[in-house]
Amino acid sequence: MRRFLLLYATQRGQAKAIAEEICEKAVAHGFSADLHCISESDKVSVIQSTRTSVTGGR
Repeated sequence: MRRFLLLYATQRGQAKAIAEEICEKAVAHGFSADLHCISESDKVSVIQSTRTSVTGGR
């Protein structure tokens, strides 16, 4: 399986729910996600320990 890093930020939980759904669906396509909430993670170590690609949305 190919791994990817999925970072999210949320105030009311909506982004977390979407991120968790993406993780579940990714498995069916041969991917495994490392899921991290930006506010709860040590941002520097998470980013340094993975190859990153940043995508944003509204």
